Amino acid sequence: MASDVVITIINNVIVFSCPSCNKTGGFPLALIREMSGETISYPCGHCNAEAAFDSARIEGTVRLMKKDDPGLKGPFEVKFTEGSLIGGGSGSGGAGAADRDVIVVIDSDESFRTDIGTIFEGLARVEAYGGSKGAAEFIVSHAQGAILMIIDVYLGDGTFIDILGAIKANEKAAGISTILVHPTRKDRVIIEQMVLPFPQVKRIIHKDDLLKRLAEVADKFPGRGK
Repeated sequence: MASDVVITIINNVIVFSCPSCNKTGGFPLALIREMSGETISYPCGHCNAEAAFDSARIEGTVRLMKKDDPGLKGPFEVKFTEGSLIGGGSGSGGAGAADRDVIVVIDSDESFRTDIGTIFEGLARVEAYGGSKGAAEFIVSHAQGAILMIIDVYLGDGTFIDILGAIKANEKAAGISTILVHPTRKDRVIIEQMVLPFPQVKRIIHKDDLLKRLAEVADKFPGRGK
């Protein structure tokens, strides 16, 4: 018989964890939203162990948690979109922007890092790093001028959770607006739960879609494109 999904609090957000491996983000939020009063079982996206979802128990537990601490955020109150990525904020594309504004890219794919650098050439300075180990120190060293971070969800030696968790204590680094990129579209539902403890994550988007949108935006800047 499947064990009940674990309902806990991480960084003031109510999240669901696997009762077997204790990892968050293994269950799609869409599944929980669609529950209709009956208990269902679903395999964890990390370890494949079955977890039981009892909608009445989940609703009651979340209600009690929020009663004890009204400031808590439920998993459905944190929304992530694939909407517009970059606005025309101050400093973008202006004189000296490439010296002043830094975009930090953490991705093990060298071609992706190169593509991002090409897109922002003349608009911002791209600082890229190729893995999870050492990424936190790299981010902190560039945090002062960073206006954006782009981090791959799955790196060869870890995940984005390792990185964001490691910079949590550094207020400047932890406050950099972050876009998460993923190579497989089906992973989005799992990533939505994994990011709940990290409010700096503003967008979750497929790599190809990100490159396309960034290129379109960059071409609109003076001196770029037609």
